[in-house]
Amino acid sequence: MAQSVIPPSTLVNTSESGISTASDVVAPIQTQDNAGRSILLTGAMSGTLIHTLPEELLVESLGLAIASTETPIEEALKLMKVCKRWEVVLKKVPRLWTKIDAKEGLERVIKAVELSGTLPIDFRYTHWSNREDFHAFVGGLGDTITAAKLRSLTTRGTGLAFKILGYAQAERLEVLSLEGAETMSPGAWGPSTVSLFNGNPAPPLLKHVSLRGISLAVAPMQLSGLRSLQLSCLTEVTGQEIIRIISESPELESLDLFWGQYTDGNLRSNEIEDQAPTQLPALRSLTIENLPPRFAQALLSRFIFPNLREAFIGGAARDPTLLLGIVSRIPHLMEQLGRITAEAKEIEILPVSEHYPGCSAVIAGGLVIGIRGFPRASDGYEIVGNVENAVEWMMGHFGFADMPVRFSMSGWLNPGLMPMLRVFTPEIGVAHLSLKPYAIDPKSWYDEQLELLGRPGQPPSEAWVLPDLEVFETKIFDQEGARNVVEIIRNRNSAASAGEEGAPRKLREVHLSMLRQSRRDPPLESDPEFKREILEAADGTAVFCNGEQWIPDQTE
Repeated sequence: MAQSVIPPSTLVNTSESGISTASDVVAPIQTQDNAGRSILLTGAMSGTLIHTLPEELLVESLGLAIASTETPIEEALKLMKVCKRWEVVLKKVPRLWTKIDAKEGLERVIKAVELSGTLPIDFRYTHWSNREDFHAFVGGLGDTITAAKLRSLTTRGTGLAFKILGYAQAERLEVLSLEGAETMSPGAWGPSTVSLFNGNPAPPLLKHVSLRGISLAVAPMQLSGLRSLQLSCLTEVTGQEIIRIISESPELESLDLFWGQYTDGNLRSNEIEDQAPTQLPALRSLTIENLPPRFAQALLSRFIFPNLREAFIGGAARDPTLLLGIVSRIPHLMEQLGRITAEAKEIEILPVSEHYPGCSAVIAGGLVIGIRGFPRASDGYEIVGNVENAVEWMMGHFGFADMPVRFSMSGWLNPGLMPMLRVFTPEIGVAHLSLKPYAIDPKSWYDEQLELLGRPGQPPSEAWVLPDLEVFETKIFDQEGARNVVEIIRNRNSAASAGEEGAPRKLREVHLSMLRQSRRDPPLESDPEFKREILEAADGTAVFCNGEQWIPDQTE
């Protein structure tokens, strides 16, 4: 079958776009032929068939290519330069131009708004900028984006929101997400405390609202009928207004409330009438952190979440004890939390986590208790006591007395974080330790591991760190790391076998992730001498390397 190519006369500015054929820009595409049979367009096949597709399939194929990038406008403009047909098709499909991010630049934003036609757009301005760049962008934007054009608006600061929504209705607005940013404060674009929609109620289609660290008059918006609500560090809102919004949003699926202590005076529980609890059957996700105690009591007593799947409870001033005390006195909430933790197999402690920025976390099933702040040697790892309080609270209220505890450290670890393990009391009974940092100073990392885990403590206390440890996970980067891990396993297991007072338990499983710092380094997992040494030290402990169990017979 002869290969068909795009006639050279139809190519437009290919030297500018860096694209010469359709197969250069269209990733493998799963589509269908006219008979409904599945077709996978890849490589030369794409170059052969993509320009012969019916227009409907071509639009879907180009749409997939555009949506797969972080800069969809730039990608769409590149595709327009491939050939005349693609240019015509892309220009007449407005929905391909409705995802607009200011990071793509003013000129592209204006072009995308033009090509989106009459369709509403999703507009974002969230990248960091200085005040001059922001005001230049807003000034250059002019009236290109109006309130009536928006389906969603996500922006840092209220300046842009005030310019577009300050004195206008937005009948098609469904999503509003505003986050405080000093360089994008209203300034010349509006007052310090912003009112939207000319002080009138928010549009009825608005279902998703996130307001964080901004001065916004919330009450005039008369929010209701929401599907998700996130409020953080607001000063222009009362507890009564928050309760009203939630009460009038029976289909609310996600609720996230966070305040600093300085807003206690704005959230007084005596503003809220004593009413029977209201059911919120659609709510799946609940986050409450740093709420003033009296407001937290009023809020959590007021609503029942029968279908809750996940909850994050964070305490003020790092210590969750006060908020947990409030939670434990609300029977219907404890019942719901008991349900989402019922299938938990372990309690996990995360002192540092990408998933919960700024917090240490204690997790069981769908429940997370957050402790704001990080463990620091300078304060004697004071936060560890709060972590232990959270673990003990879980154990005491949900029947987890015999639940194994897993301690996980991953991500970018601060120097000196490892010694925190000495502070944990034996009563916590950490049985599973996972140490998987992204990047480390190998020498320091290995020395800390060996000193803490492979040897008893120094006098006067000669106790082993984490004496209940049974499962150990770690990364190995080089030969020195391999030697240290072998010594840790040998020393702990030997002490356990000797039965000395205060000796640690024998390790049940060891999980190793073998990484190479350089492609030139030989893979450690293929070193038979290392396998022999670690299995000998294991003395019956199950050893797994990159997910595969090592069996002694395989090394002989």
